[in-house]
Amino acid sequence: MVAARRYDLSAVIELAQQALSLVPPEEASPRSRILLSLGVAYDEMGGDIAAAKRAFHEAFELGKANPSGSVVGNAPLPLTALAYLSEIEWRQGNLRSSYSMYNQALELAKRWGGQSSIALCLVQWGRASLLYEWNDLDEAESALLESIRIGELWRNAYLLVPAYGLSAMVMQGRGRVDDARALISRAEQITLDSYSPLPTLGSLAIDQIGLWIAQNDFQAIKQWEQHHDSEWQAQIGRGRDPLAIVLAHARIARYYQQHDDSALSQARALIQTALEKAQASGLMFNVVRLLTLDALALYAQGATVSALTALKRALAIAEPEDYVRSFLDLGKPMEEFLLWSLESQSLSEPQLRVYVSKLLSRFSADSSIDSSQTAGDTLSELLTDRELEVLQLISQGLSNDEISKRLYLALDTVKGHNRKIFTKLDVHKRTEAVARARELGLV
Repeated sequence: MVAARRYDLSAVIELAQQALSLVPPEEASPRSRILLSLGVAYDEMGGDIAAAKRAFHEAFELGKANPSGSVVGNAPLPLTALAYLSEIEWRQGNLRSSYSMYNQALELAKRWGGQSSIALCLVQWGRASLLYEWNDLDEAESALLESIRIGELWRNAYLLVPAYGLSAMVMQGRGRVDDARALISRAEQITLDSYSPLPTLGSLAIDQIGLWIAQNDFQAIKQWEQHHDSEWQAQIGRGRDPLAIVLAHARIARYYQQHDDSALSQARALIQTALEKAQASGLMFNVVRLLTLDALALYAQGATVSALTALKRALAIAEPEDYVRSFLDLGKPMEEFLLWSLESQSLSEPQLRVYVSKLLSRFSADSSIDSSQTAGDTLSELLTDRELEVLQLISQGLSNDEISKRLYLALDTVKGHNRKIFTKLDVHKRTEAVARARELGLV
């Protein structure tokens, strides 16, 4: 406990390994608790993702046999282990598999209890992160509201800062800039009030800087770097690389706004170091984001062949998992680069061309949102991308259960999409929805 409170993760690893050697194999409950601590230490250190995954998996399997035998944060221990496993799966780039695991955790929470547990807070934040990446902002907001509800019960900065930060990004994505600023201010205040701000520094800055980029506030980014440069450069663990990603993004955005050529070389220096580490660790979610940034920087420098090579690598990883916001959040420069890749015929692979065309349609839909409109006004006129997917499957005659399995969504989520689709199309049942959609050319 003392080592954990000091954030001395190497000591936690050493002590956990010693404890495992002393606890008999048949003592499942204490072993699963030790393995959970060991997995967290490996994961937070960022040095051995495979070891973290093994520890979490073993903790889950040991605890699953007797979920009531050990409790962490008001939740059965295996539920907490599954939440961590799901996040690693997502960071390894397996977005669909991760979402399925998060939904499994929701079902286990109902079965075992823990609807107001730390584990479920992590699960809802993780689901929201994936939904945000898929640009399903409505569902992301719903999951975040639940994550925040639980986090506020525990008054835990480690839980609340990322939930409020991501909520701010969701609001920014919907054009609700004032709401975004209010939410990030809440995250900032929680960090200031925390007695242990180190673990939350990186989490806050990722979304904080993301908002400043979206709002072209480069002065705020410069001030942040002046105050925190030594801190983030010295930071260990998994928080460092996402910070490098957003700072590289900030430099590229600054180039496009201010035409500062030095910003591109600074961005690429950050990207190359982080990319080597992400590839070595197998963290493909970061690899995609870094490759897209590198491609954009190379394109701006006129190195179109190298830019296209990096873009193709990113697209090949992203396409099967349907990444969206990793491209969309790069704004107009990425939209123009993707359009060039199509129009110049430089992107010849049919599957990647279809994917890029789909991404470009998302840019068009995103830019059509007027920030002066309320979310209700906009959503009354448009179906979200996820709702269009559900509607398409409804038109093919699939049941809610079949749609749930096809899209890796919880059954309740599919039913919620149905209700929203019916409301927006002003219909009351499936056959009417399909007929109306065909009238509008939606299916």
